[in-house]
Amino acid sequence: MTLQLDADQQFQLDAVAAAADLFAGQPQGPPEDALMDVGDR
Repeated sequence: MTLQLDADQQFQLDAVAAAADLFAGQPQGPPEDALMDVGDR
């Protein structure tokens, strides 16, 4: 899938900003620092 952005359309810029805001405040670091419980296998 390829996403195409037309920077002249404000609703697309707003959508990109909203998606980026979802990650605001999340710790940054290498993926091995992330822990996820996948339960018993």
